[in-house]
Amino acid sequence: VVPLANTVSAMIPFGIQLLTFVVMFAFYGGFGTLIMNGSGPSILLRLGLIPVCLIQVMIIGFGCGLLFSSLTAVYRDLQHILGFLMQIWMYLTPVIYPMSQFPAKWSWLPKINPLSVPVEGIRFALLGTGTLSVASVALSWGISLALLLAGFASFNRTEKSFIDRA
Repeated sequence: VVPLANTVSAMIPFGIQLLTFVVMFAFYGGFGTLIMNGSGPSILLRLGLIPVCLIQVMIIGFGCGLLFSSLTAVYRDLQHILGFLMQIWMYLTPVIYPMSQFPAKWSWLPKINPLSVPVEGIRFALLGTGTLSVASVALSWGISLALLLAGFASFNRTEKSFIDRA
């Protein structure tokens, strides 16, 4: 319940940040760009992609939260490395740069990052650009669900002895 409560409570700051984003997106004419970019899927289909991407990010976050909470209960030093690992993961996720800018020999790297597809999906939904393929979406969802299942399994295994390790 505690990891789920943390995940749900993180939605409040996210809502505030989303509201700020929508205001700034409108101020800088983003909705005009969204409407004018008429090639490809309709606007409603593209905007419908955003909640799907956010659900996937929540699944990844919840799975990683369960996994790392159970691992840090057993291995206390992991909490010191965790921030560093999250920063590396952030830089490996194509937020500022698109996946298409990876060299051909390194193109597999963003495909194994489960956060790459939601970022590209939101980029596609808002800007009409992005490189999404069925294979990369399936791989990303598979890794996301595997993280969630691994997190549940790990958390359930160590939950009974959390208090003994404190």
